[in-house]
Amino acid sequence: MNVESVVTTVKGEKIRVTDVMVHLKIKGTFRSAIYELIEQKVIQLTMVELGLIIPEEELDRRAASARAALGIEDADYFKRYLSFYGVSADQWREYIHREAACEYLKQHLVTPRKVTEYFRRDPLRFASVSIARIVCRAHEEAARVLDAIAENRQDFVELARLFSADESTRLSGGFIGNVKRGMLPAEVEQQAFECTDNQVIGPFRETALWTIYKIYSVNVPKLSDALKNVIRDQLFSEWLREQVCTVPA
Repeated sequence: MNVESVVTTVKGEKIRVTDVMVHLKIKGTFRSAIYELIEQKVIQLTMVELGLIIPEEELDRRAASARAALGIEDADYFKRYLSFYGVSADQWREYIHREAACEYLKQHLVTPRKVTEYFRRDPLRFASVSIARIVCRAHEEAARVLDAIAENRQDFVELARLFSADESTRLSGGFIGNVKRGMLPAEVEQQAFECTDNQVIGPFRETALWTIYKIYSVNVPKLSDALKNVIRDQLFSEWLREQVCTVPA
């Protein structure tokens, strides 16, 4: 298929491969599509280099599972599905193979030991903070609130209900919940994850407002199966990104 090949027609008007490419470029999705294709090729070549082969019965199982998830277990309906998307049964199975290859390679490269070592090097990177916030409209008001807290004249919850401009958390005493890294402004995050329990920090300038935070606790998670999967995905993504950026043409 060359760039002038016809993809489809509308009342006799042709839509060519080149039209699709230009459309994807203008929409900003062309580069991401090319990047994904390079990722797939890197995975495929690495599987060959390492001698990793996915058993046919595993592909059959994954294909059946994928069809069940889509609700297309009926053979005739599956044919209509393939026709609608313009792909063959072999192309669809190749897609299943690529998905399986990604998972196989991830399990091979990112061993349980690597996951554990990555976690132990810096468990705080996966921590969350139980946090509350008072939002003030002026620095002077924030200073008065801090003074009241420092002098133990009023507690944080009461002050939040009286003064916070954040209507979504005011009635709950400013409580936001458990917040992970990357969800707070950089300056707030830097201090929050170094706090002791029940420490108050601020005020911080956030756009036109001033904020005060109470850190109830810094929570470091255990290395659960769910967290292991998160770390495994992260390490594999980092490896794949490096490979894509350095692979020769």
